[in-house]
Amino acid sequence: MTVSLGGSPVLLCTGTIHSSSTADQQHVEGRKTEGQLVAKWSQGKFTAGPGYEGRVQLSKEGIENGYFSLIVILPVEYRDEDSYDCFSMFETLPVANLEVLGATAYTILVCYVAT
Repeated sequence: MTVSLGGSPVLLCTGTIHSSSTADQQHVEGRKTEGQLVAKWSQGKFTAGPGYEGRVQLSKEGIENGYFSLIVILPVEYRDEDSYDCFSMFETLPVANLEVLGATAYTILVCYVAT
């Protein structure tokens, strides 16, 4: 998936839930491929990973329907470019790759010389 810097991508993550389970009984996690927690839903409680507080969402209604999509990164930042994994109670779900356009990190060092 490609998104512009400052955009708000939805990383699709559709899984299987037990037919008698409610959203409060589900456990769903989204992580960067290297393991950093992005978002977690467990026992009816949502937790954002470090650096993602206030920038990610999981829908309780979506979870009840087996739709675990992370509405990620509001707004998306350059450091969010990565591959993401999604895990539910029953399975590891397909990876989503996020590419951020217009994202170039620059460091400008300005030096002044007194004469």
